[in-house]
Amino acid sequence: MAKKNSPVAALASNENIHKEFVQFYDAHNSCFIPKKILSRAVSIKTDNSDSDKIKTIENVELRVLNKVIVLYPESLAYLFVLEGCTKRLFLYLLFLHTERLTGEIRFNTSTIREFIEFCKLFGIEYKEDSVKQAMKELRENNILLNLQRGKNLINPMITGASEKARTSAIKEYSFQLAKKGHDAVADFFPRYT
Repeated sequence: MAKKNSPVAALASNENIHKEFVQFYDAHNSCFIPKKILSRAVSIKTDNSDSDKIKTIENVELRVLNKVIVLYPESLAYLFVLEGCTKRLFLYLLFLHTERLTGEIRFNTSTIREFIEFCKLFGIEYKEDSVKQAMKELRENNILLNLQRGKNLINPMITGASEKARTSAIKEYSFQLAKKGHDAVADFFPRYT
Protein backbone atom coordinates (compact mmCIF):
# COMPACT_ATOMS: atom_id res chain seq x y z
CA MET A 1 0.00 0.00 0.00
CA ALA A 2 1.33 3.43 -0.94
CA LYS A 3 2.06 5.94 1.78
CA LYS A 4 -0.26 8.95 1.77
CA ASN A 5 2.36 11.49 0.61
CA SER A 6 4.39 9.16 -1.59
CA PRO A 7 4.75 9.66 -5.37
CA VAL A 8 2.72 6.48 -5.91
CA ALA A 9 -0.14 7.88 -3.81
CA ALA A 10 0.01 11.15 -5.74
CA LEU A 11 -0.16 9.25 -9.05
CA ALA A 12 -3.12 7.21 -7.82
CA SER A 13 -4.88 10.41 -6.79
CA ASN A 14 -4.16 12.06 -10.16
CA GLU A 15 -5.36 8.93 -11.95
CA ASN A 16 -8.66 9.04 -10.04
CA ILE A 17 -9.11 12.75 -10.79
CA HIS A 18 -8.37 12.05 -14.46
CA LYS A 19 -11.05 9.34 -14.47
CA GLU A 20 -13.51 11.90 -13.07
CA PHE A 21 -12.43 14.37 -15.78
CA VAL A 22 -13.03 11.84 -18.57
CA GLN A 23 -16.39 10.84 -17.09
CA PHE A 24 -17.41 14.51 -16.87
CA TYR A 25 -16.32 15.06 -20.46
CA ASP A 26 -18.23 12.04 -21.74
CA ALA A 27 -21.35 13.06 -19.81
CA HIS A 28 -21.35 16.78 -20.65
CA ASN A 29 -20.04 16.94 -24.19
CA SER A 30 -22.82 18.74 -26.04
CA CYS A 31 -21.29 19.56 -29.39
CA PHE A 32 -24.61 18.98 -31.15
CA ILE A 33 -23.27 15.90 -32.86
CA PRO A 34 -24.43 12.33 -32.37
CA LYS A 35 -22.67 10.75 -29.43
CA LYS A 36 -19.70 8.71 -30.54
CA ILE A 37 -17.21 6.94 -28.35
CA LEU A 38 -15.58 10.00 -26.84
CA SER A 39 -12.92 8.11 -24.94
CA ARG A 40 -11.07 4.86 -25.37
CA ALA A 41 -8.90 2.62 -23.23
CA VAL A 42 -5.15 2.40 -23.68
CA SER A 43 -3.11 -0.16 -21.77
CA ILE A 44 0.14 1.17 -20.29
CA LYS A 45 2.78 -0.24 -17.99
CA THR A 46 3.39 1.59 -14.75
CA ASP A 47 5.94 1.36 -11.97
CA ASN A 48 3.88 0.78 -8.86
CA SER A 49 6.88 0.77 -6.52
CA ASP A 50 6.80 2.29 -3.10
CA SER A 51 10.55 2.34 -2.64
CA ASP A 52 13.79 1.97 -4.59
CA LYS A 53 14.28 -1.60 -3.33
CA ILE A 54 11.21 -3.32 -4.75
CA LYS A 55 10.09 -2.67 -8.30
CA THR A 56 6.69 -3.86 -9.46
CA ILE A 57 5.34 -3.27 -12.94
CA GLU A 58 1.67 -3.64 -13.71
CA ASN A 59 -0.65 -3.00 -16.62
CA VAL A 60 -3.09 -0.16 -16.09
CA GLU A 61 -5.99 0.91 -18.27
CA LEU A 62 -5.83 4.59 -19.11
CA ARG A 63 -8.82 6.42 -20.62
CA VAL A 64 -7.92 8.91 -23.35
CA LEU A 65 -10.25 11.24 -25.20
CA ASN A 66 -10.73 10.91 -28.96
CA LYS A 67 -11.65 14.45 -29.95
CA VAL A 68 -9.20 16.54 -31.96
CA ILE A 69 -9.34 20.33 -31.75
CA VAL A 70 -7.76 22.42 -34.52
CA LEU A 71 -6.25 25.75 -33.47
CA TYR A 72 -5.08 27.99 -36.28
CA PRO A 73 -1.80 29.91 -35.86
CA GLU A 74 -3.70 33.20 -35.53
CA SER A 75 -5.39 31.87 -32.41
CA LEU A 76 -2.25 32.72 -30.44
CA ALA A 77 -2.86 36.44 -31.00
CA TYR A 78 -6.44 36.15 -29.70
CA LEU A 79 -5.80 33.80 -26.79
CA PHE A 80 -2.45 34.96 -25.45
CA VAL A 81 -4.01 37.74 -23.35
CA LEU A 82 -6.65 35.54 -21.70
CA GLU A 83 -6.27 34.88 -17.99
CA GLY A 84 -8.09 33.17 -15.15
CA CYS A 85 -11.77 32.50 -15.53
CA THR A 86 -11.88 33.88 -19.09
CA LYS A 87 -9.16 31.51 -20.28
CA ARG A 88 -10.72 28.53 -18.52
CA LEU A 89 -14.19 29.33 -19.83
CA PHE A 90 -12.88 29.60 -23.39
CA LEU A 91 -11.11 26.23 -23.17
CA TYR A 92 -14.18 24.63 -21.60
CA LEU A 93 -16.48 25.98 -24.31
CA LEU A 94 -14.02 25.06 -27.05
CA PHE A 95 -13.76 21.44 -25.98
CA LEU A 96 -17.24 20.78 -24.68
CA HIS A 97 -19.68 23.17 -26.35
CA THR A 98 -18.39 24.10 -29.81
CA GLU A 99 -20.08 22.63 -32.84
CA ARG A 100 -17.15 21.76 -35.09
CA LEU A 101 -18.74 22.42 -38.48
CA THR A 102 -20.40 25.78 -37.78
CA GLY A 103 -18.39 27.16 -34.84
CA GLU A 104 -21.60 27.68 -32.90
CA ILE A 105 -21.40 27.72 -29.11
CA ARG A 106 -24.43 27.49 -26.88
CA PHE A 107 -24.14 29.41 -23.62
CA ASN A 108 -26.91 29.54 -21.04
CA THR A 109 -27.49 29.04 -17.32
CA SER A 110 -27.07 25.29 -17.72
CA THR A 111 -23.67 25.82 -19.38
CA ILE A 112 -22.65 28.15 -16.56
CA ARG A 113 -23.60 25.57 -13.91
CA GLU A 114 -21.73 22.82 -15.77
CA PHE A 115 -18.63 25.03 -16.06
CA ILE A 116 -18.72 25.84 -12.34
CA GLU A 117 -18.97 22.10 -11.54
CA PHE A 118 -16.16 21.30 -13.97
CA CYS A 119 -13.87 23.85 -12.29
CA LYS A 120 -14.45 22.14 -8.94
CA LEU A 121 -12.64 19.06 -10.34
CA PHE A 122 -9.51 21.24 -10.23
CA GLY A 123 -10.23 22.89 -6.89
CA ILE A 124 -11.32 26.16 -8.54
CA GLU A 125 -14.54 27.91 -7.59
CA TYR A 126 -16.36 30.62 -9.51
CA LYS A 127 -19.58 32.50 -8.95
CA GLU A 128 -22.13 32.81 -11.77
CA ASP A 129 -21.39 36.54 -12.14
CA SER A 130 -17.67 35.81 -12.69
CA VAL A 131 -18.53 33.37 -15.47
CA LYS A 132 -20.87 35.89 -17.13
CA GLN A 133 -18.12 38.53 -16.95
CA ALA A 134 -15.66 36.07 -18.53
CA MET A 135 -18.11 35.49 -21.39
CA LYS A 136 -18.37 39.25 -21.87
CA GLU A 137 -14.56 39.46 -22.09
CA LEU A 138 -14.49 36.73 -24.75
CA ARG A 139 -16.88 38.81 -26.83
CA GLU A 140 -14.98 42.06 -26.20
CA ASN A 141 -11.74 40.40 -27.36
CA ASN A 142 -13.36 39.34 -30.67
CA ILE A 143 -13.11 35.67 -29.76
CA LEU A 144 -16.86 35.09 -29.72
CA LEU A 145 -19.74 36.88 -31.42
CA ASN A 146 -23.13 36.86 -29.75
CA LEU A 147 -25.68 35.92 -32.42
CA GLN A 148 -28.70 35.82 -30.13
CA ARG A 149 -29.46 34.98 -26.54
CA GLY A 150 -27.64 31.73 -25.72
CA LYS A 151 -26.05 31.37 -29.17
CA ASN A 152 -22.51 32.51 -30.02
CA LEU A 153 -20.15 32.06 -32.91
CA ILE A 154 -16.44 31.43 -32.43
CA ASN A 155 -14.10 33.53 -34.53
CA PRO A 156 -12.98 31.33 -37.47
CA MET A 157 -9.45 32.75 -37.18
CA ILE A 158 -9.15 30.69 -33.98
CA THR A 159 -10.56 27.26 -34.80
CA GLY A 160 -12.70 25.44 -37.32
CA ALA A 161 -13.64 22.13 -38.84
CA SER A 162 -10.99 22.19 -41.55
CA GLU A 163 -8.85 24.52 -43.60
CA LYS A 164 -11.19 23.92 -46.53
CA ALA A 165 -14.24 25.12 -44.57
CA ARG A 166 -12.36 28.09 -43.12
CA THR A 167 -12.99 30.46 -46.06
CA SER A 168 -16.76 30.04 -45.90
CA ALA A 169 -16.66 30.34 -42.09
CA ILE A 170 -14.76 33.64 -42.36
CA LYS A 171 -17.35 34.95 -44.84
CA GLU A 172 -20.21 33.86 -42.55
CA TYR A 173 -18.57 35.41 -39.49
CA SER A 174 -18.00 38.71 -41.36
CA PHE A 175 -21.63 38.66 -42.51
CA GLN A 176 -22.83 38.11 -38.94
CA LEU A 177 -20.60 40.96 -37.69
CA ALA A 178 -22.12 43.35 -40.23
CA LYS A 179 -25.63 42.08 -39.48
CA LYS A 180 -25.08 42.86 -35.78
CA GLY A 181 -23.84 46.36 -36.61
CA HIS A 182 -20.18 45.65 -35.88
CA ASP A 183 -17.23 46.78 -37.94
CA ALA A 184 -16.45 43.76 -40.13
CA VAL A 185 -12.71 44.55 -39.97
CA ALA A 186 -12.02 46.13 -36.57
CA ASP A 187 -14.23 43.63 -34.73
CA PHE A 188 -12.79 40.65 -36.58
CA PHE A 189 -9.13 40.85 -35.59
CA PRO A 190 -7.53 40.41 -32.15
CA ARG A 191 -7.40 43.29 -29.68
CA TYR A 192 -3.71 44.15 -29.36
CA THR A 193 -4.19 47.06 -26.97
